[in-house]
Amino acid sequence: MEKEEAAKDKVENLDQGNLLRKNTAGRGVIIISVLLALVLISAFVIRPALIGYSVVRQVDNANISVSELGATLQELRTELASTKANLSLYSEVYDKVWTEVKTTTGDLTSCLSEKEGLTLEIETVKHEAELELVECRQQQTTAAEAVNRQLAEKDKKIAEAEQKLTDLKEDLDEFAFNLARSVCCKARVDNPNINSYEISNNRLVCLEDGEVALSC
Repeated sequence: MEKEEAAKDKVENLDQGNLLRKNTAGRGVIIISVLLALVLISAFVIRPALIGYSVVRQVDNANISVSELGATLQELRTELASTKANLSLYSEVYDKVWTEVKTTTGDLTSCLSEKEGLTLEIETVKHEAELELVECRQQQTTAAEAVNRQLAEKDKKIAEAEQKLTDLKEDLDEFAFNLARSVCCKARVDNPNINSYEISNNRLVCLEDGEVALSC
């Protein structure tokens, strides 16, 4: 019997605990619902009322009548409409300008690309011209060296020919001198006035007053 009574007490205690927890949960839901209701009332009722009250206070402080406030609101609406119209116009102008900017940007990109192509072409032509100039200068240098060698060889040959001519003239003069001594000195026996000689038309001529003196 004591065990049954203890079990009943335990069951009753559990039921009372569950009931207490249910009551507490119900109260929490009610409190949250009340708070949400207050927030909604503040958002949709109190806040507009406060805003209206603030506007009325500002109007009272500024000494503006309701009719003046209406006129001011009308002016503001007119200005707002004008601003919207201007904004629409500005938007159209902006779109037009932006289209022109994109077109100009495309043209500029095309011009820059063409410029790069022309610059590359100019650099290529310049490089080729420089190579041709170097080659031309090398050819000129080679040709000048060849001409100088030819001139040097000709000068050498001329010098050699002049030397040979000088040697031949000396040999001829010596031959003529020896021949004159052999011929004119003998002729001088017959003509004592013979004191010189000359070579004329490849012939030895004994003379009395010639340019080359006779030495016998």
